[in-house]
Amino acid sequence: MTIKKKPFPDTDYVALINAFRSIRKVGYKPTDVINTFWDKYKYEDAIAHVYETYLRMKGKKDNLHATPEQLDEYVIDVMDLLVAYFFSHFDVFEKGEITVDMEKCLSYEPPTDPGEKILKSLFGFID
Repeated sequence: MTIKKKPFPDTDYVALINAFRSIRKVGYKPTDVINTFWDKYKYEDAIAHVYETYLRMKGKKDNLHATPEQLDEYVIDVMDLLVAYFFSHFDVFEKGEITVDMEKCLSYEPPTDPGEKILKSLFGFID
């Protein structure tokens, strides 16, 4: 039996991959990408699109204002924006002005609510 592997890159990641590819273009300036994004999406529109993306992710389909195509375009633009912000501030990371402890980031576990422990123990959910 032959297992057919899914081709990489997965189409779900095209927006992100294209955002990183854009930095190789001659004359790429992160500030131009940032300015273009904020010229295209005013603050209220950007917040509305983020919220509608969240609502759709949760399965809500009623009373939404943006079309799926508009949200697809928005997500692509956000990927470009995030990459542009990263590269516009990359020198800050190189200088060590911003430090990230990856061990803390990856191993973070939120504290357990004492009430949650009590409820679980009462109903026999804790070993």
